[in-house]
Amino acid sequence: MASESFPVILLVMDEESEHSHAVHILAKYRFSNSLIRLRRPLDLARYFSDADVPGISSKVAPELVVFSTSETSIDQFCSSVEFARSQIKETPLIVVAPSIDAEKTLAGFRLPLTYVIGRPLGFFKLLEAMQKLGMYWTVRRSPD
Repeated sequence: MASESFPVILLVMDEESEHSHAVHILAKYRFSNSLIRLRRPLDLARYFSDADVPGISSKVAPELVVFSTSETSIDQFCSSVEFARSQIKETPLIVVAPSIDAEKTLAGFRLPLTYVIGRPLGFFKLLEAMQKLGMYWTVRRSPD
């Protein structure tokens, strides 16, 4: 069988438990996307620039970025999301908001190619966000 390349999803998650949960969700539903994880929100800017990113040997252009941090200060969280959007430009961004207040604030920004969902991250929330962004083709299932 010819090898087919699957779209890359870039996960920006500082909490190990949330990253493990996201990977588990995708594996449970047998999705075969390549996943790249960044552990610090500031690494997102480095990833999209010429700078080195700790733990990343080669950079691949992702089809989707899922951005989630444990930051609870709405101002700091919103600043990091706005900064991320300026760095990733045309790449769709799904933001997992750390609180209901942050979710409402971020939704008010109406950033292009950005969809905000609340915690906890779940498969159907992720799928709904991708559908809203017109990205139903991004997540690929493995054959049985």
